[in-house]
Amino acid sequence: MLQSKQKKKQEGKRTIPKSVQRSIPINHIFKDGIIKCGRRYSKSWRFSDVNYAVASDDDQLEMFLAHSAILNGLPTDAVAQISIYTRQHNQNVFEEMIGADYGDFAVYKEELKELLADKMSESNNIVHEKYITVSTEQKNIEEARTLFTRVGSDLTTDFARITSKMTELDYFERLRIFYDVFRGNTDEVFQFDLKSEMARGTHFVDSICPDSLEFKSDYIKIGDRYARVLFLREYPSFLKDSIISELTDFSRSMMVSVDIQPIPTDEAAREVQKKLLAIETDITKWQQK
Repeated sequence: MLQSKQKKKQEGKRTIPKSVQRSIPINHIFKDGIIKCGRRYSKSWRFSDVNYAVASDDDQLEMFLAHSAILNGLPTDAVAQISIYTRQHNQNVFEEMIGADYGDFAVYKEELKELLADKMSESNNIVHEKYITVSTEQKNIEEARTLFTRVGSDLTTDFARITSKMTELDYFERLRIFYDVFRGNTDEVFQFDLKSEMARGTHFVDSICPDSLEFKSDYIKIGDRYARVLFLREYPSFLKDSIISELTDFSRSMMVSVDIQPIPTDEAAREVQKKLLAIETDITKWQQK
């Protein structure tokens, strides 16, 4: 009994990181974009936007039901997270893209530059990127990779039904997101080559971590920037379908995430039955008054 209590105490004990690098809980990253954190493996996909706001009521209902089917189709032994990353467009990336060699279409470069500049000006240089990340506990990378292959295939098919294109993120894209979050105040273009870093013996976290990271009671200081994490404790009784769009309609760098914890069918049925019983009990009490 004493050993059991000591073991639980050790498991619940928090270890204070001794460096900025150790504050980022990423143990391994693989070329195909799978990240290992502790015993969990995760994989991310980018999905394109759909014209939901301008669609008819029938089309919106169809998209909503298709979206519900996507969530219901997620494996029960995994956790999913839908993230909308709002960030300012990197001017250097824009200049690099415009300065590319367009071959026979070089004559249209200036026109394209003006067109893109106008679009960026209309959106206050804000870019919205949308991702879905699935994480799971598996014994090894092979089992995790098998699960993600199946999940990725299902997601690609399901998102195609609502005319949304899925793109698998490799290790570079996933590290680039971390780089933007931790070093968002720089205009440098993220450059990283896994093979070269391995040859030099450097850790990939060194390429994405900020100069400093301070955790305070109600905010986080990342380098010379300040950040805060907010969460919805309870949903309102009535939820509009535009809530995510409204939350992301700010000219600030931010990330809105919706965590999805799949529940087995039998457990979900018991939970619904319990809720219905509670509602019926409340109705009965109200009628007796």
